[in-house]
Amino acid sequence: IGISLREISTVLPQVRQELRFIAGINIFMDFGGAIAALLFVFAGWGAYGVLLGVGSLSLVGVVVAAIYSLKSAPGVWAWDSAFLKAALRTALPAVPLSVGHSTLQFSDYFLVSYYRSVSDLATYGLAYNLASPTLMAIAAINLTYLPTCVEILQKGRDAFARFVDKSMILFAVGGIAAISFATSAGPALAAWFGGAIYTESGRLLPIVVAGYVFFSLSQLQQFVPGAMIQDMQASARAYLVAAVVNVATNFLLIPRFGMWGAAWSTLGSYALAFVLLSRSVRALLPELRWMSRISHLVALTALSVGFALPMQSRATGPISALLFWGGAARVTVGLAFALRLLDRSDVERLRAFRPFAAS
Repeated sequence: IGISLREISTVLPQVRQELRFIAGINIFMDFGGAIAALLFVFAGWGAYGVLLGVGSLSLVGVVVAAIYSLKSAPGVWAWDSAFLKAALRTALPAVPLSVGHSTLQFSDYFLVSYYRSVSDLATYGLAYNLASPTLMAIAAINLTYLPTCVEILQKGRDAFARFVDKSMILFAVGGIAAISFATSAGPALAAWFGGAIYTESGRLLPIVVAGYVFFSLSQLQQFVPGAMIQDMQASARAYLVAAVVNVATNFLLIPRFGMWGAAWSTLGSYALAFVLLSRSVRALLPELRWMSRISHLVALTALSVGFALPMQSRATGPISALLFWGGAARVTVGLAFALRLLDRSDVERLRAFRPFAAS
């Protein structure tokens, strides 16, 4: 309920892409809630204090966002039954979509905690915490990508297809660079954060990051039908199928292979969701051409990871890990140019902070 209220109260700022307000109110609710939770815990409220702190700051943020939206919206507020019915037809498929998202993100945690030891859960959790910057990129996509899709679609299907093609390639190359970084620096960074006993978290990190990369690419795909036909049913089906597969494979693999079984199961499920979404989007927008570059992306992944893997044993601390990451990132970008996945226009676009320009 709290998450739903947060989303509803910030709909208007998201549509208008008021990023400064959105960032500020979310920082207030998230970090303010964490601080309030700690204060309540120190005051002796225990676990209830965590819920009270997070919940109270979230509620305050919802009220502030709702008041802001009411004041900044033009015109007179009135009840519109026709609009509500149309919105519900579009929004109801988001319920199974959200269930699929949540299952993919948390079922592996639950089953690792059920089948394995507390230390395994802590090791697995650290890998996900280290991969969290990838989720930050996904959050940025959620804030800006759908309104941008709607805007560019007004220029015609061909312009929209070029935009989606370029977005997919750019995010795929960025994701491969992230996987390369996780491969080269993961164990060293995990040992630096948590001690030598958490080195295994770093070895899991490339798999976790790869799962998040597929998730981010799936997010790009799911917004295409949302912009074109305001229909999320195909996206919901894809995530539900992937979630069912994820739970089933987690039950099969975690008891036998532990954390590694969970990581590979979740990566495979994210990849399955991406494949299913891509098929439905291709049927809706056959002008897309990025799929013809899949062999190039596979080659880029193999070469980048192959370059980064020998660095893993040589990174002995955070400084050397970051240096190796810089080298791995440069190699990934260089290979992307060699494979003609990137060109000079992409460099200019990124320098101008316009990664979604419809050129």
